Amino acid sequence: MLGTPLLGVLAGANRYAHVNVLRNDSVNPNRLGMRRVCSDDSVRRAMGCLEEGAAGRWLRSHLDRVVRPLIVEDRVLDIDTTMMAAGERIA
Repeated sequence: MLGTPLLGVLAGANRYAHVNVLRNDSVNPNRLGMRRVCSDDSVRRAMGCLEEGAAGRWLRSHLDRVVRPLIVEDRVLDIDTTMMAAGERIA
C-alpha cells in the first residue's frame, strides 16, 4: 500500500487522483518491486484511517533514521538549474 503514494510523490503527484496515472506505468512500479499499483480511492481510504499524531511520529522516526547520519557530513547538496541560450553571456 505504501508503494503507491511513494511512487506518486516521486512522479510529482500532489493529489490522490494523480496516482491513477501510475496504474498504466509498467516500468517504475517494477523498479520498486511492486506487483500492482493501488487506486486513488484505496490510497485515500488507507490514509484516512491513520491517526494524524501517530502517523507523524512514525514518519519522523523514519526520516530521522535516514537524515540524521547525513547531518554530520561535510557536504552540501546544491544544484544550479539555470540555463543559458547558446552564445549568451553572463552579465
